Amino acid sequence: MMQAAILDAPQLPFRLASIPRLKRLLADAMLDNAALKDLLGKKW
Repeated sequence: MMQAAILDAPQLPFRLASIPRLKRLLADAMLDNAALKDLLGKKW
């Protein structure tokens, strides 16, 4: 188990750098979802 953590250590900066990007992608998906729910919930 400890060996996996040691082997992953060099990739840590890359993974930490990708967190803001993933947060933006999630926020965009949530906005799209809310917009679709709003659109589909309207009476035409």
